[in-house]
Amino acid sequence: MKKNILFFSFCCVAVFSTILFFSSCKKGLIGDLNSNQPPNTHTIIDTIIRSGTNRFQSIVKIQWWGDDPDGYVA
Repeated sequence: MKKNILFFSFCCVAVFSTILFFSSCKKGLIGDLNSNQPPNTHTIIDTIIRSGTNRFQSIVKIQWWGDDPDGYVA
């Protein structure tokens, strides 16, 4: 009896998922296609600059991030 209930539940979920999948498909696009916009990128460079006898080894840390109004920056 419990197997029948599980099988019936599985069938209901499968049918519902199939109907939902096919009803969500649309043909064509609605509206106008926007042109691709370039991303906005920003950098931060933090260095220690010394010259002459005060010179020593340093580590340069560079950070950046980007924002894209119409997509993702990867």
